[in-house]
Amino acid sequence: MNHQSPIRAFILIVAILLLAVSAARAAGGNSDTNAAGGLAALDGLAVDFDRVVHVPEGLQYAALQALAHDAPAALAYDHYTVTVLETYEDWAYVAWAHLVLIPSAILDSNWTLPLAPEDPLDIIASRDDNGAWQAFVKTEATLPLLQDAVPADFMDLTPAPPEESYLFPWTAGQSWGVSQGWHSSAIDFFPLSFGNPPVHGAILAMGSGSLSQVCNDGAQAHLRINHGGVTSGYLHLDANTLRAHDLNQSVPRGRFLGVIYDGDAIFDPNPYCTGGSNWQYATPCGCGTGAHVHFSSSDTGITVDGYNLYAVGASGGNYVSTNVRDDGPPPPPPTAVTTVNTAAINPAYTPQCGSGWKQIGGYDGASAYLTLNTNQTAQSTNWGEWAPNLPQSGRYQVAAYIPDHEPIYWDCGTVDRTINADTSDARYQITHVGGVATVSGNQASLADQWLPLGIFRFNQGTSGHVRLADLNGEENLSRTVSFSAMRFILQPPDTPTGVSAVDGAVVDHIRVSWNAAVGATGYGIYRAVSESSTATQIGSSTSLVYDDSTAAPGVTYFYTVKATNPAGASPFSAADQGSLSGPYALFLPTIAR
Repeated sequence: MNHQSPIRAFILIVAILLLAVSAARAAGGNSDTNAAGGLAALDGLAVDFDRVVHVPEGLQYAALQALAHDAPAALAYDHYTVTVLETYEDWAYVAWAHLVLIPSAILDSNWTLPLAPEDPLDIIASRDDNGAWQAFVKTEATLPLLQDAVPADFMDLTPAPPEESYLFPWTAGQSWGVSQGWHSSAIDFFPLSFGNPPVHGAILAMGSGSLSQVCNDGAQAHLRINHGGVTSGYLHLDANTLRAHDLNQSVPRGRFLGVIYDGDAIFDPNPYCTGGSNWQYATPCGCGTGAHVHFSSSDTGITVDGYNLYAVGASGGNYVSTNVRDDGPPPPPPTAVTTVNTAAINPAYTPQCGSGWKQIGGYDGASAYLTLNTNQTAQSTNWGEWAPNLPQSGRYQVAAYIPDHEPIYWDCGTVDRTINADTSDARYQITHVGGVATVSGNQASLADQWLPLGIFRFNQGTSGHVRLADLNGEENLSRTVSFSAMRFILQPPDTPTGVSAVDGAVVDHIRVSWNAAVGATGYGIYRAVSESSTATQIGSSTSLVYDDSTAAPGVTYFYTVKATNPAGASPFSAADQGSLSGPYALFLPTIAR
């Protein structure tokens, strides 16, 4: 399949729709789509692009255009905050982004206001070769186009079929208690033996469905699952324990989602948790006095593990789950992870003020460095670079390690004060096969955690690298910029295309062939006896052909192929049917025409 065609169609149709709707708006309405300073407004709808995550300006403008053209007509709120930013680059070097917008009033209430299934707004955007973004709000009208255009391993937009049964969202055999009754359509559950290693606060999907993020501020996260008619929510998960490859994908009941947050991050200034005290943590994605899961359901009358959910919240007590934990695909093995423990910095570090660096402890005992930010190009002097030696070509998830450190007293040059936080606008330049991508990351919210920067394609060897400088858009000399480790995690290869099984050519084998998949080091060949039956693996190959010598005469088979590498396997390819020639085909005369 040629991925360029749906991508180009996506961009072309967006442009046509924008022109059509703009003409209609010009005739009967008006919208101010001027994005400035992270807070923008149009037709009475305000969007904050910097409160939780930093959204680049070009993407801000595209998001506003999408809202102007595609937003539902009757929104319950007029002020939204971007709480999730996910990025991706496919094999055709087209960048994709996913934004989640949540009503700001819900954040202001510390999530005590109920979050209705229709409240989050999903915006999906693509960036062309010229750097221009085009975006859609995901609605019933736009969904068919998005399904055709958006790479499935970034977002699987297939609607979830209805789930029939639900189980408590913790591991079978464990007893968890209700710490607070119904509030904002949610119940707070906590493990009775949180310190017991087999418990450790793991949260599981209560049922099968489509998994996505509602909020991720780098410290904690809020997930939701659409079960095909019922939506469940899981607030206060440790953002560092999420499985990125499961986000925006279909997951089965029992799938491990993450671990309940037991940290102590306090965002300062903290406008999110007024009206409370003794907070253990207080961040945009929620506040709490201890480790628990804020579990919600759009239908409070469902049955969960044999109990009426509304009665559980109303009466309290302790409950044992029968939910069997499913960890899904294993994490990449060590051979699939390349880590550069320390950045190569310029100028070289010296303890004196002249180098502009402060040395701190970094990842795995290695040195890390801090420098002050500047918003003036002429003052930008300090930068660092990470150049991995990658074992193979393929797509890699890139992530920067942000070490924890105390506020830094800076007494060099014209600065003589304590700097309290790292930058929220670290501008990483990632050089990959398709060019250079600039990704803004929020370091301020992280302490000894990894900051995901996206998935990019790299060649084998040292041609790819990541660079970070002291230049950004914040107040001059107001924040530290952190330089520690960078890791590159190999992703499973792309799905093979062009699978072809020879039909009736020879009597002793069926030859199956396919096109090379990006990132593959091998291929698994699967066979089924019908389009609807389960395919089983019959062999493997490191080339692009496989001869099936176990096929039986008179049977038509359906062949599919998975590409593999040390990180795992791709999805199944499209199937093609093949069969042996008949037992007497060799004796048939040749007929000339």
